[in-house]
Amino acid sequence: RHSAMGAGEWPWGRGDLSPQLGPRWLTVEGPEHPVTATVGQDVVLPCHLSPQRDARSLDVRWIRDHISETVHHYRNGEDLYREQMGAYAGRTELVRDGLSAGSLDLRITGLRPSDDGRYVCTVEDADDYGETIVDLDVTGRCVLSCPLWIFSCPCWGIFRSQEVPHLLPRGAAPGPELGKACPGLSSAPDGLAPSVLAVTVTLDLDTAHPRLVLSDDHRRVRFQSEQQQLPYSLDRFDSWCCVLGHEEFEEGRHCWLVEVEGKMDKYSWWGVGVAWASVTRTGFYKMTPEAGIWAVRYQQGQLKSLTLPRTPLSLSSIPTRIWVCLDCTQQQVSFINADNGIEIFKFTAANFDKKPIRPWFLLWTEGIQLCMRDSNPHTTSTALGSSCDSPATPASPLLDPSGAAQE
Repeated sequence: RHSAMGAGEWPWGRGDLSPQLGPRWLTVEGPEHPVTATVGQDVVLPCHLSPQRDARSLDVRWIRDHISETVHHYRNGEDLYREQMGAYAGRTELVRDGLSAGSLDLRITGLRPSDDGRYVCTVEDADDYGETIVDLDVTGRCVLSCPLWIFSCPCWGIFRSQEVPHLLPRGAAPGPELGKACPGLSSAPDGLAPSVLAVTVTLDLDTAHPRLVLSDDHRRVRFQSEQQQLPYSLDRFDSWCCVLGHEEFEEGRHCWLVEVEGKMDKYSWWGVGVAWASVTRTGFYKMTPEAGIWAVRYQQGQLKSLTLPRTPLSLSSIPTRIWVCLDCTQQQVSFINADNGIEIFKFTAANFDKKPIRPWFLLWTEGIQLCMRDSNPHTTSTALGSSCDSPATPASPLLDPSGAAQE
């Protein structure tokens, strides 16, 4: 497959992708058929110039459906990562061995279900331009954490998600949608311990910023503009309006469910994630993985990962129920939309050297609250076709019966 199309000639109506083209064309060729690979594998997307020519000095950009969706960018012997999509960070490389002979192959490591789809290889050099399409077909695999009854299922197609821990009740059979996405999956036996521990998080009052008000059961937090008179504590955040969870994790895989309640608008400001237990509590500082914080934050109407630079997350709607999934062994933190099972973002190669790790929360807006929901192993994700009902809001002197903050 090859092409050398000008602006407005994209087969799927993306004429805004092509830059201003000169009078000459580069012929770029790709495979005639989709490249097929399995979740978790590495794959090479083949692409080459025809006739052969040295590509080491060219501008090579692999993208998805839009020029802003950069998978990998190479120019004049250098890999450029500034515009790379967060989902591909640390997972791509232009295969250098064949560049001098016109090969433009892209390697993607650790395939995810969301990698499935169309890729475009664009090549540019002064007045020369060319492009070709390569389709990647990522097939799913289901591996039960046998003999355990909670499993990890990198489903594809139907959920378009990353590897998501789905929790099934004992003796329950997977729903028809899950069975279609992952053939051969069966229910697990009763009485077996989980490999993914679903935990119910409680908030640590000693770490809470004085403007954060906790419910009596320490499972909900709201913001108020007036500071409370709280006992002095070296553990307390004194600048950022943050609070940590009581729970500490050093090994294994753990998930907990957080719900954002109340009226959210573009001025709302909240975040969820994990942090070193020793994370800095004093002063304002850049909240990043380098500072021991792995989180997503909502601000100015947009959800972003707290990477450096920040990574805006392309979402059809802002999730209000989020699974935070911590894998101490693999050093990963994932955020899953609890309503549809789709992965929001994943941090990989996290520096967990300063263990233990604790749940982390940020809230700097009145009118909403962060709620720790029941995360027992009988919770079933709505992505599996069942409900994941939140428990009734416990009575609290801080909250009215509807869960809103009392005046």
